[in-house]
Amino acid sequence: MRVLVVIRHAEAEHHVNGLTGGWTDSKLTANGIVQAKLLAELLHEEMGAVSAKIISSDLLKAKQTAEIINEKLELNIEYLSELRELNNGIACGMTEK
Repeated sequence: MRVLVVIRHAEAEHHVNGLTGGWTDSKLTANGIVQAKLLAELLHEEMGAVSAKIISSDLLKAKQTAEIINEKLELNIEYLSELRELNNGIACGMTEK
């Protein structure tokens, strides 16, 4: 049986700076880094030696989350632009208000 685990990126700068999400290519916050590390520990405990692969969006916030998780799991990571969030067009990087 195959298992699919879907993970959203950890807290990124656009969350705390009031910017739109989507294709806004922000990096993880210090809190987001902690979140990703905690998730990596949980996944390591739950998955054990299961054969797996990480497939991630190519946006910075998702890549950083995947890489932090991969530090613990030591898997292959594949980055796909097709996994990006909604393209928010001209709103990318703008404030929410």
